[in-house]
Amino acid sequence: MANGTSIPTAVRSRMPFTIDGAPWPGTEAPLVLFASVSDDYFRTLGIPIRKGRTFDAQDHAGTPAVVVISESMARRYWPGGEALGARIRIGPTLMEVVGIVGDVRNDPARRDAEPMAYSLTRQNPWPIASFLLRAPGEPMALVRSVERELAAMDAGLPLDLPMTLNEAVGEKLASRRLPVFLMSAFGALALLLASVGVYAMFASMAAEREREFGVRLALGSRPRAIAGLVLWQGALWMAAGLAGGALGIVMVVRFVRELLYSVGPFDPLALGVAVTTVMTVAIMAALLPAVRASRIDPARALRAE
Repeated sequence: MANGTSIPTAVRSRMPFTIDGAPWPGTEAPLVLFASVSDDYFRTLGIPIRKGRTFDAQDHAGTPAVVVISESMARRYWPGGEALGARIRIGPTLMEVVGIVGDVRNDPARRDAEPMAYSLTRQNPWPIASFLLRAPGEPMALVRSVERELAAMDAGLPLDLPMTLNEAVGEKLASRRLPVFLMSAFGALALLLASVGVYAMFASMAAEREREFGVRLALGSRPRAIAGLVLWQGALWMAAGLAGGALGIVMVVRFVRELLYSVGPFDPLALGVAVTTVMTVAIMAALLPAVRASRIDPARALRAE
Protein backbone atom coordinates (compact mmCIF):
# COMPACT_ATOMS: atom_id res chain seq x y z
CA MET A 1 0.00 0.00 0.00
CA ALA A 2 1.25 3.46 -0.84
CA ASN A 3 0.00 7.00 -1.12
CA GLY A 4 0.72 10.05 -3.20
CA THR A 5 -0.72 13.37 -4.20
CA SER A 6 -1.43 11.94 -7.64
CA ILE A 7 -1.89 8.63 -9.40
CA PRO A 8 -0.98 7.80 -13.00
CA THR A 9 -3.29 9.57 -15.49
CA ALA A 10 -4.43 11.99 -12.75
CA VAL A 11 -1.33 14.06 -11.97
CA ARG A 12 -2.60 17.42 -10.77
CA SER A 13 0.57 19.48 -10.37
CA ARG A 14 3.11 20.99 -12.70
CA MET A 15 5.94 22.80 -10.98
CA PRO A 16 8.72 25.03 -12.30
CA PHE A 17 12.19 23.70 -11.65
CA THR A 18 15.77 24.88 -12.03
CA ILE A 19 19.09 23.09 -11.85
CA ASP A 20 21.21 24.50 -9.04
CA GLY A 21 24.03 26.55 -10.50
CA ALA A 22 22.63 26.41 -14.03
CA PRO A 23 19.71 28.85 -14.39
CA TRP A 24 17.74 28.99 -17.60
CA PRO A 25 19.15 32.08 -19.37
CA GLY A 26 16.55 34.49 -20.67
CA THR A 27 13.67 32.03 -20.40
CA GLU A 28 11.12 30.97 -17.83
CA ALA A 29 11.86 27.84 -15.84
CA PRO A 30 10.36 24.74 -17.49
CA LEU A 31 7.43 22.94 -15.88
CA VAL A 32 7.53 19.27 -14.90
CA LEU A 33 4.84 16.99 -13.55
CA PHE A 34 5.23 16.71 -9.80
CA ALA A 35 3.91 14.40 -7.08
CA SER A 36 4.67 13.87 -3.41
CA VAL A 37 4.66 10.11 -2.70
CA SER A 38 5.40 7.55 0.01
CA ASP A 39 8.27 5.07 0.14
CA ASP A 40 6.36 2.15 -1.44
CA TYR A 41 4.82 4.15 -4.28
CA PHE A 42 7.13 2.82 -7.00
CA ARG A 43 6.98 -0.80 -5.80
CA THR A 44 3.19 -0.69 -5.52
CA LEU A 45 2.77 0.59 -9.08
CA GLY A 46 5.58 -1.55 -10.49
CA ILE A 47 7.60 1.44 -11.69
CA PRO A 48 11.17 0.16 -12.28
CA ILE A 49 14.29 1.78 -10.83
CA ARG A 50 16.74 2.65 -13.61
CA LYS A 51 19.54 4.26 -11.60
CA GLY A 52 20.26 5.10 -7.99
CA ARG A 53 17.58 4.42 -5.38
CA THR A 54 14.11 5.42 -4.34
CA PHE A 55 13.01 6.68 -0.93
CA ASP A 56 13.75 4.74 2.26
CA ALA A 57 13.78 5.10 6.05
CA GLN A 58 16.88 7.30 6.07
CA ASP A 59 14.91 10.05 4.32
CA HIS A 60 12.78 12.03 6.75
CA ALA A 61 11.85 15.59 7.66
CA GLY A 62 15.19 16.24 9.38
CA THR A 63 17.43 15.17 6.47
CA PRO A 64 18.23 17.01 3.22
CA ALA A 65 15.37 16.89 0.75
CA VAL A 66 15.68 14.27 -1.98
CA VAL A 67 13.88 13.76 -5.26
CA VAL A 68 13.43 10.92 -7.75
CA ILE A 69 13.02 11.83 -11.42
CA SER A 70 11.75 9.98 -14.47
CA GLU A 71 13.87 8.76 -17.37
CA SER A 72 12.35 11.31 -19.72
CA MET A 73 13.29 14.14 -17.37
CA ALA A 74 16.87 12.85 -17.11
CA ARG A 75 17.17 12.53 -20.89
CA ARG A 76 15.74 15.96 -21.61
CA TYR A 77 17.58 18.07 -19.04
CA TRP A 78 20.83 16.09 -18.66
CA PRO A 79 21.37 14.82 -22.22
CA GLY A 80 25.12 14.54 -21.97
CA GLY A 81 25.64 14.33 -18.23
CA GLU A 82 24.69 12.50 -15.06
CA ALA A 83 21.48 13.47 -13.32
CA LEU A 84 22.23 11.48 -10.15
CA GLY A 85 23.59 13.77 -7.47
CA ALA A 86 22.38 16.92 -9.19
CA ARG A 87 20.64 19.49 -7.04
CA ILE A 88 17.42 20.94 -8.39
CA ARG A 89 14.96 23.44 -7.05
CA ILE A 90 11.28 22.61 -7.43
CA GLY A 91 9.22 25.52 -6.22
CA PRO A 92 11.02 26.90 -3.17
CA THR A 93 12.66 23.59 -2.16
CA LEU A 94 16.21 22.56 -3.07
CA MET A 95 16.45 18.78 -3.54
CA GLU A 96 19.10 16.24 -4.50
CA VAL A 97 18.39 13.72 -7.25
CA VAL A 98 18.93 10.27 -5.71
CA GLY A 99 17.21 8.05 -8.27
CA ILE A 100 15.88 7.69 -11.79
CA VAL A 101 12.78 5.57 -12.43
CA GLY A 102 10.92 4.40 -15.50
CA ASP A 103 8.53 6.68 -17.31
CA VAL A 104 4.79 6.65 -16.64
CA ARG A 105 2.42 7.79 -19.38
CA ASN A 106 0.19 10.07 -17.36
CA ASP A 107 -1.73 11.02 -20.48
CA PRO A 108 -2.81 7.77 -22.19
CA ALA A 109 -3.55 9.65 -25.40
CA ARG A 110 0.08 10.78 -25.76
CA ARG A 111 2.80 8.67 -27.31
CA ASP A 112 5.56 10.02 -25.11
CA ALA A 113 5.85 10.41 -21.36
CA GLU A 114 6.16 13.87 -19.85
CA PRO A 115 9.11 14.57 -17.53
CA MET A 116 8.14 14.00 -13.90
CA ALA A 117 9.66 14.47 -10.45
CA TYR A 118 8.69 12.75 -7.19
CA SER A 119 9.35 14.08 -3.70
CA LEU A 120 8.86 12.23 -0.42
CA THR A 121 5.66 12.83 1.53
CA ARG A 122 7.52 12.95 4.86
CA GLN A 123 9.70 15.77 3.58
CA ASN A 124 7.07 17.50 1.49
CA PRO A 125 3.59 16.86 2.96
CA TRP A 126 0.46 17.87 1.05
CA PRO A 127 -3.11 18.23 2.35
CA ILE A 128 -4.50 15.72 -0.16
CA ALA A 129 -3.44 12.19 -1.02
CA SER A 130 -4.53 9.18 -3.04
CA PHE A 131 -4.09 5.74 -1.45
CA LEU A 132 -2.91 2.97 -3.75
CA LEU A 133 -3.50 -0.68 -2.88
CA ARG A 134 -2.04 -3.59 -4.81
CA ALA A 135 -3.72 -6.90 -4.01
CA PRO A 136 -4.63 -10.21 -5.68
CA GLY A 137 -8.21 -10.95 -6.66
CA GLU A 138 -11.03 -8.44 -7.03
CA PRO A 139 -9.67 -5.06 -5.84
CA MET A 140 -13.08 -3.48 -5.12
CA ALA A 141 -13.81 -6.25 -2.59
CA LEU A 142 -11.23 -4.63 -0.29
CA VAL A 143 -12.83 -1.18 -0.33
CA ARG A 144 -14.84 -1.64 2.88
CA SER A 145 -11.81 -2.93 4.79
CA VAL A 146 -9.69 0.00 3.66
CA GLU A 147 -12.42 2.49 4.55
CA ARG A 148 -12.70 1.01 8.06
CA GLU A 149 -8.93 1.26 8.57
CA LEU A 150 -8.86 4.87 7.42
CA ALA A 151 -11.85 5.72 9.61
CA ALA A 152 -10.03 4.21 12.58
CA MET A 153 -7.08 6.51 11.86
CA ASP A 154 -9.24 9.63 11.45
CA ALA A 155 -13.03 9.45 11.59
CA GLY A 156 -13.38 12.89 10.00
CA LEU A 157 -11.17 12.08 7.02
CA PRO A 158 -13.09 12.93 3.81
CA LEU A 159 -12.85 10.10 1.27
CA ASP A 160 -13.36 10.34 -2.45
CA LEU A 161 -14.93 7.65 -4.64
CA PRO A 162 -12.72 4.52 -4.73
CA MET A 163 -11.87 3.12 -8.15
CA THR A 164 -9.46 0.77 -9.87
CA LEU A 165 -6.52 2.09 -11.83
CA ASN A 166 -8.23 1.00 -15.06
CA GLU A 167 -11.26 3.08 -14.09
CA ALA A 168 -9.00 6.06 -13.40
CA VAL A 169 -7.50 5.71 -16.89
CA GLY A 170 -11.01 5.48 -18.35
CA GLU A 171 -12.04 8.63 -16.51
CA LYS A 172 -9.01 10.43 -17.92
CA LEU A 173 -9.93 9.35 -21.45
CA ALA A 174 -13.62 10.22 -21.04
CA SER A 175 -13.06 13.82 -22.11
CA ARG A 176 -11.50 12.58 -25.35
CA ARG A 177 -14.10 9.93 -26.12
CA LEU A 178 -16.86 12.36 -27.10
CA PRO A 179 -14.90 14.19 -29.83
CA VAL A 180 -13.52 10.87 -31.10
CA PHE A 181 -17.04 9.38 -31.14
CA LEU A 182 -18.40 12.43 -32.96
CA MET A 183 -15.57 12.30 -35.48
CA SER A 184 -16.24 8.59 -36.07
CA ALA A 185 -19.98 9.18 -36.44
CA PHE A 186 -19.49 12.05 -38.87
CA GLY A 187 -16.90 9.98 -40.74
CA ALA A 188 -19.36 7.09 -41.11
CA LEU A 189 -22.06 9.52 -42.26
CA ALA A 190 -19.67 11.09 -44.75
CA LEU A 191 -18.76 7.63 -46.07
CA LEU A 192 -22.45 6.78 -46.49
CA LEU A 193 -23.14 10.05 -48.30
CA ALA A 194 -20.07 9.49 -50.47
CA SER A 195 -21.28 6.02 -51.46
CA VAL A 196 -24.72 7.42 -52.35
CA GLY A 197 -23.07 10.19 -54.34
CA VAL A 198 -20.83 7.75 -56.21
CA TYR A 199 -23.82 5.57 -57.05
CA ALA A 200 -25.77 8.59 -58.31
CA MET A 201 -22.79 9.78 -60.35
CA PHE A 202 -22.30 6.42 -62.07
CA ALA A 203 -26.03 5.95 -62.63
CA SER A 204 -26.32 9.41 -64.18
CA MET A 205 -23.32 8.83 -66.43
CA ALA A 206 -24.65 5.45 -67.56
CA ALA A 207 -28.08 6.95 -68.29
CA GLU A 208 -26.59 9.79 -70.34
CA ARG A 209 -24.53 7.35 -72.43
CA GLU A 210 -27.22 4.67 -72.72
CA ARG A 211 -27.61 5.16 -76.47
CA GLU A 212 -23.85 5.08 -76.98
CA PHE A 213 -23.54 1.86 -75.03
CA GLY A 214 -26.44 0.34 -76.98
CA VAL A 215 -24.73 1.15 -80.27
CA ARG A 216 -21.45 -0.29 -79.02
CA LEU A 217 -23.20 -3.50 -78.01
CA ALA A 218 -24.96 -3.68 -81.36
CA LEU A 219 -21.62 -3.32 -83.14
CA GLY A 220 -20.12 -6.21 -81.20
CA SER A 221 -18.72 -4.80 -77.97
CA ARG A 222 -18.80 -7.23 -75.08
CA PRO A 223 -20.91 -6.39 -71.99
CA ARG A 224 -17.75 -6.71 -69.89
CA ALA A 225 -16.08 -3.99 -71.96
CA ILE A 226 -19.06 -1.66 -71.43
CA ALA A 227 -18.96 -2.26 -67.67
CA GLY A 228 -15.21 -1.64 -67.67
CA LEU A 229 -15.69 1.59 -69.59
CA VAL A 230 -18.16 2.85 -66.99
CA LEU A 231 -15.87 1.87 -64.12
CA TRP A 232 -12.82 3.42 -65.78
CA GLN A 233 -14.57 6.73 -66.33
CA GLY A 234 -15.72 6.76 -62.72
CA ALA A 235 -12.27 5.74 -61.46
CA LEU A 236 -10.80 8.89 -63.00
CA TRP A 237 -13.35 10.98 -61.13
CA MET A 238 -12.65 9.09 -57.90
CA ALA A 239 -8.91 9.68 -58.30
CA ALA A 240 -9.57 13.41 -58.60
CA GLY A 241 -11.72 13.24 -55.47
CA LEU A 242 -9.02 11.39 -53.52
CA ALA A 243 -6.45 13.98 -54.57
CA GLY A 244 -8.73 16.70 -53.22
CA GLY A 245 -9.19 14.69 -50.02
CA ALA A 246 -5.42 14.37 -49.58
CA LEU A 247 -5.12 18.14 -49.88
CA GLY A 248 -7.83 18.50 -47.24
CA ILE A 249 -5.90 16.19 -44.89
CA VAL A 250 -2.83 18.39 -45.16
CA MET A 251 -4.92 21.46 -44.34
CA VAL A 252 -6.74 20.09 -41.26
CA VAL A 253 -4.13 17.75 -39.77
CA ARG A 254 -2.89 20.31 -37.26
CA PHE A 255 -6.38 20.53 -35.75
CA VAL A 256 -6.70 16.77 -35.09
CA ARG A 257 -3.10 16.01 -34.09
CA GLU A 258 -3.90 15.98 -30.35
CA LEU A 259 -6.86 13.60 -30.83
CA LEU A 260 -4.78 10.87 -32.47
CA TYR A 261 -3.61 7.94 -30.38
CA SER A 262 -0.85 5.52 -31.44
CA VAL A 263 -0.77 6.97 -34.97
CA GLY A 264 0.89 10.02 -36.41
CA PRO A 265 -0.99 12.59 -38.47
CA PHE A 266 0.58 11.18 -41.65
CA ASP A 267 0.73 7.52 -40.60
CA PRO A 268 1.01 5.53 -43.88
CA LEU A 269 -0.93 2.54 -42.54
CA ALA A 270 -3.85 4.66 -41.31
CA LEU A 271 -3.98 6.68 -44.53
CA GLY A 272 -3.70 3.49 -46.59
CA VAL A 273 -6.62 1.92 -44.75
CA ALA A 274 -8.69 5.08 -45.20
CA VAL A 275 -8.00 5.28 -48.94
CA THR A 276 -8.64 1.55 -49.39
CA THR A 277 -11.94 1.82 -47.51
CA VAL A 278 -13.13 4.77 -49.60
CA MET A 279 -12.09 3.06 -52.85
CA THR A 280 -13.81 -0.19 -51.84
CA VAL A 281 -17.05 1.58 -50.97
CA ALA A 282 -16.87 3.59 -54.20
CA ILE A 283 -16.32 0.48 -56.33
CA MET A 284 -19.18 -1.34 -54.64
CA ALA A 285 -21.45 1.65 -55.24
CA ALA A 286 -20.37 1.79 -58.90
CA LEU A 287 -20.88 -1.89 -59.68
CA LEU A 288 -24.67 -1.77 -60.03
CA PRO A 289 -24.75 1.11 -62.58
CA ALA A 290 -21.88 -0.54 -64.49
CA VAL A 291 -23.71 -3.89 -64.65
CA ARG A 292 -26.90 -2.16 -65.74
CA ALA A 293 -25.02 -0.35 -68.50
CA SER A 294 -23.61 -3.66 -69.76
CA ARG A 295 -27.13 -5.13 -69.99
CA ILE A 296 -28.69 -2.39 -72.10
CA ASP A 297 -30.90 -3.78 -74.89
CA PRO A 298 -29.22 -2.72 -78.17
CA ALA A 299 -32.50 -2.88 -80.11
CA ARG A 300 -34.21 -0.49 -77.71
CA ALA A 301 -31.23 1.86 -77.81
CA LEU A 302 -31.20 1.83 -81.65
CA ARG A 303 -34.91 2.50 -81.84
CA ALA A 304 -34.42 5.48 -79.56
CA GLU A 305 -31.62 6.67 -81.81
